[in-house]
Amino acid sequence: LNHYDVQMGSAWIQSEDAVASFDGCFAGHSGGAVYSSAKMSLLGKMTFHNSSSDRKGGALRAMRGLTATSLSFSQCHSGQPGAAFAAGGDVEVQEASFEGCNSEMLWVIMYVEGNLTAGRLNITGGASDRASQHVAVGGGALVGSLTCAHVSSCDISAVQGDPKVQELLCPPGHGLQRASKTLGCEPCEAETMSLFQTLNAKCQPCPDAAELCLPKVLKMPPGMTIDPGNFSLALHCPNPIACRGGKLAQEGAGLGGREPLNTSDSGEVAMAVAGAMCSDGYAETACWKCASGYGMTDANPLLCVRCSPSALAVSRSLSFYLAKDAWPFFVAVGSALTARGKQKQSPILLNQLMAFGVIAQHIVNILTQTQSFKHLHSDTRTLLGKLGNIFSFAQGEGDAGSGEESFGFSRECLLRTFGLPSSLGSIHVLATFPPICFMALVAVKHPSLSLTVGANVFLPAFAGAFGKYLIGFSLQSKERTNQMAFTTLSRPFWPDNFLLGALIYLSLPICFLGTCLWWSEAIRAKHQTEGPQSPEIFYLTRAYKAEWRLWEIERFLRKMSLSLVATSMSVTYWDSVHLFLLFGILLSSLLLIAACRPYKLHRWNVTEAFLLTTALVTISLVTMLQGNEAHWATDLEAGKVLASAIILLLVVICGNMMLLVMVTLYQEWKAGRQQRPSQDAEVDEDDEDD
Repeated sequence: LNHYDVQMGSAWIQSEDAVASFDGCFAGHSGGAVYSSAKMSLLGKMTFHNSSSDRKGGALRAMRGLTATSLSFSQCHSGQPGAAFAAGGDVEVQEASFEGCNSEMLWVIMYVEGNLTAGRLNITGGASDRASQHVAVGGGALVGSLTCAHVSSCDISAVQGDPKVQELLCPPGHGLQRASKTLGCEPCEAETMSLFQTLNAKCQPCPDAAELCLPKVLKMPPGMTIDPGNFSLALHCPNPIACRGGKLAQEGAGLGGREPLNTSDSGEVAMAVAGAMCSDGYAETACWKCASGYGMTDANPLLCVRCSPSALAVSRSLSFYLAKDAWPFFVAVGSALTARGKQKQSPILLNQLMAFGVIAQHIVNILTQTQSFKHLHSDTRTLLGKLGNIFSFAQGEGDAGSGEESFGFSRECLLRTFGLPSSLGSIHVLATFPPICFMALVAVKHPSLSLTVGANVFLPAFAGAFGKYLIGFSLQSKERTNQMAFTTLSRPFWPDNFLLGALIYLSLPICFLGTCLWWSEAIRAKHQTEGPQSPEIFYLTRAYKAEWRLWEIERFLRKMSLSLVATSMSVTYWDSVHLFLLFGILLSSLLLIAACRPYKLHRWNVTEAFLLTTALVTISLVTMLQGNEAHWATDLEAGKVLASAIILLLVVICGNMMLLVMVTLYQEWKAGRQQRPSQDAEVDEDDEDD
C-alpha cells in the first residue's frame, strides 16, 4: 500500500492477522499506515516506511493491544507519542526495529498503555545521532534485548515498576543508566568513556595516564596501554617499543562510517585493543607477545622481528648460527691440540674477544632502547644494526636483541618455517643442537678436551637461556596496586609444569658450581702429578701464572653471570638494573685484574684491563645519555651523535680484535709449517748417526 492520505489509518484492519508492507502513508488523526479498533495479531514480517500521523501512532495504532512476530519501522513520524506505533492495551512482539523515527512530543517512538513483552528491540537514530529515542510503557516492561545505535539517548520507562531488560547494547560513548522506573543508554559524562558496543556496558572512568579521553575516544602515551577487561586501568608495557601510543576511537561509527565493534566476547575485545595499542609485530595484553608472522629475538623474548620464509633468509640464518658456534669452538680446540707445550697468543686473544663481545652486546642492547637511538634515521639504524651483528659473531654465544630487525635473528622463525613447535623450550633445544654436534665430532678422539672447550664456549649461553624463563614484569605501578612491585610480577614464560620449573632452578647452580668444581679438581690433580699436561688442562692454564692457574674459572663465572643477567633482566624493562649489575660485574673483574695480574705476559694483563675499562666507560656514557634524555632540557641531536659514537667505538674494537686473532692464527700456522722441515731434518741426522 502506497501514499494513502486519510484521517484514521490508510488501512482499517479488523482481522486477526496481516502480512504487508507500507510505504509513504499518512493519516491526519492516528495510525499513519494501519489503524485497528480491535486487538491485532500480525504474523510474519510487517514493514512500515515513511509513514506519519498528526496524533499517536505514526505508522501503526492498535486500540486494543497487539501481538506480532516481526515489525520494522523506518522514517516514521507522529505529532504525539508513538512515532512508530501506539497501542491501547498489552503488546507482545517477538522482534521490532526502529530506524530514524521521531515524535514531536517527548521523542517517544513506541507508546504502550498496557504491558510490554518483547523479545528483541532494535533502535537506530537517523542521520544525526543527537536524537533521543524513548519507549514509554503504561504498565510493566519485560524485554529480552534492547539495542541502541546512533542515538543521543535511548531508554525504556515503565509506570508499574522498573523495566526488566536482560541484555542492553549501548552505542559507543554511552553506558547503561538506571533511574526510577527507567533503564537505558545515556551519554557518558566528562572524564568517562565507553569505547565498544558491548552488552550491559557502563561508562568507565578514564585512565590516569591517558593523553586524550573522550566518551568515544581514548589515546594512550607511547609505552602504555590499557587492560582489555578494564579500560580504566592503565598498563605499562614491558617493552616500550611494542606500545606505540595507540588510539581507540569510534568517531566514525555512524551513517556512512564504519560500524562500531559489537561484541561481548572478551577475546575479540582484547584483539581490538591490541590492534589499536600495539606496534606492528606485537599482540596480547600489554603487547608482550609476538604477533603472527613475527618471532622472538634470541637474546630477548620481549622483542620481535619479522619472519621471512624466503629460502635466502632461512639459509642466511642457518649459516650465521652454524658459523658463530663453530669458529670459536674449533679455533680453541685446534690451538689446544697444536700448541705442543709452546705459548700461543691466539687462544688468549680469542678468549678476550669472546668476553668483550658479550659485554659489547649488552651495552648496545641497552643503548638501542634510548630515545636518541630511536630518533636516528632509519638508514642509520639499519647500518648500525648490520655492524652490530659483529658482536653476536664475536661472542659466539648469543644474538642481538635490540628490537631493530637488522639487529636480531630469531630461532622461533626458523622453527615456524619448518613447521616445528616454537615454544621457548623448543628454541632452547634448537640452540643447543649445533654445539652438541660440534662437541661430538671432537669427542671421538679427544672427549675430555671437547667437554672442556665446549663448556667454556657454549655453557654460558646454554645456562643463560634458562634466565628467559625467569623474566618477570609488573604492568602497574606500586601506587595503583598498593603492593610492592615484585609481588605483582607477571612471568609469562615460566612453565606450568612443576617438574620443569624445578629443573630450571636446579640447572643454574649445576652449570655454575659443577663446572667450577670440575675444572678446579682437574687442574689441582694434574698439578700434583708429573708428566706432560693434557690438552684440556693446557687449554685452561696456558695463559696464567702458576699461582693463578685457576683464573680461567673467574672468566667463566664472569661470562655466566653476564649471560644470565642479559636474559633474565630484559633491557626493555630492567634497563637500569641491567646497567647496574653489568657495571658491578665488570668493575669487580677490573679490580681483580689490577690486583692479581694473573697473566704470564704483561701485555695480556694490560689488554684485559683496557677492554674492561673501555666497557666501563661506555656504560657510563650510556648512563649519561639516559640522564640527558630524562632532563627537560635534553639535547636530542647530541644524544644521537653519542649513541652512534658508542656503537662505532665498540664495533671498531671488536673488529680489530677479530682481525688480530685471524692474523695471529695465520702467523702461528706459518711458523708451525716452517718448524716441521727442521724437525724432520734433525730426525734424519739422528738416523744416519745410528
